[in-house]
Amino acid sequence: MKQITKHFLSVLCTLFFILFISDKSYSQSDSYSQFYNSELTLNPALTGLIPATWQVKDIYQYQINNDNLGINTNSLFAEYKFPLFKIHKEDYGLNVKEQPNSMLGIGILDQRRISNKKINFRSNYLSIALNTKILSDLYFSLGIQPGIIELKDKDIYDINFGFLFGYKEMWCQKQDQMFKFQIGASVYHISQSYHSNEDSVFTPSRKTQAHASALTDISKKICLVTNVHYVLRKDNYFNLGTTILIKSHHTNYDRIRFGIHYKTTNHLVWSAGIRTFGKQIDTHTFDICISYDMMICAKSDYKGAIEISILFSPLKKCWSINRCGNKL
Repeated sequence: MKQITKHFLSVLCTLFFILFISDKSYSQSDSYSQFYNSELTLNPALTGLIPATWQVKDIYQYQINNDNLGINTNSLFAEYKFPLFKIHKEDYGLNVKEQPNSMLGIGILDQRRISNKKINFRSNYLSIALNTKILSDLYFSLGIQPGIIELKDKDIYDINFGFLFGYKEMWCQKQDQMFKFQIGASVYHISQSYHSNEDSVFTPSRKTQAHASALTDISKKICLVTNVHYVLRKDNYFNLGTTILIKSHHTNYDRIRFGIHYKTTNHLVWSAGIRTFGKQIDTHTFDICISYDMMICAKSDYKGAIEISILFSPLKKCWSINRCGNKL
């Protein structure tokens, strides 16, 4: 318990330090092309569904609209998970494995959007989710995010909520998602009305989202993560695509991946990423992904966008680091 408290306090200190220095940076996005890497802006129910005890993530977007207006958007969030109602699962021999039957996830989300060197709006949320096993391999998660939207002339109390079903957890080999199959839905900015992408530059729109994804093993070293994302505002669009993920573990890196997604805003989204870490069994990791929205038709909401996501978290390697292949 003391170790958990120590880790939790260190995460909070790190988060508030980043929030302090990010006051001079850019933020708040209506929707990300890397929706799968921005969990707390996709679905509050994803809070705490992480392989490590905690993680800190930042996702930045620079978008150019049809009027050549540069829009800077950033979302910074941190998560911590608490195992609940532990159960004991007997293994062969004298080994006994202890697994959590339920988990409580707690996170903090800071979002901002800037254009013409002026802050359009900023929002801050507390994110809470309860994830529990309801069948042998089926999980259900319910999440809520109370918060405040800070506009130029007033502050608005806001709330987001969502739910998620996951099938077959992958706590060790997380491949861009916690479950082999997952599907969920969420509603963001309940306090706001539905309006278009153009209006969302200055005021966040109410947003209903649905998302689903599946992991398919092609070989022992390669898998595909296929996902779809639907966004409903005054207008709506789909984002559908796949990521090829190379699972080979090397001394200081793994999870090399390349992705392509199609958005019905008439864009192809190309992405690439890699995870780096230290040589020790217990270490820390940086997971980086970069994407580019390429316009493929003149009729579009915006000309293009670049996104960068960076994740920092502890890592306990669940594979052998011995060249002879012995267990850890």
